[in-house]
Amino acid sequence: RFSDATTLATLSVHPASSITAVQLRGDWVLTASYDRAIKLSSLLPKTRAHAYIGHESAVQCVTRIDGDVTTHVPVWGEELSERDASAWPDSIVSGSATGEILIW
Repeated sequence: RFSDATTLATLSVHPASSITAVQLRGDWVLTASYDRAIKLSSLLPKTRAHAYIGHESAVQCVTRIDGDVTTHVPVWGEELSERDASAWPDSIVSGSATGEILIW
């Protein structure tokens, strides 16, 4: 029950900035923030976070695509088509406040 919950871990990966998105997969935490950064952090001790820097404004959303994903991601071009999301194995997709989408 949530009323009996205790804190299991504390991470400080975006100091002095609001976090806009969090995704947990196994021992890894993927976060996005107003500081325009995405960070992939481990819950295991003595493991450094990896920073993805490149957005020109606050990162509003982020997700990780695993190589074994079975969902489809729409791809826009001359006509709308679907492409298997596994085309980007182990990629990160993020979106910013300016509407910019980056695939890492």
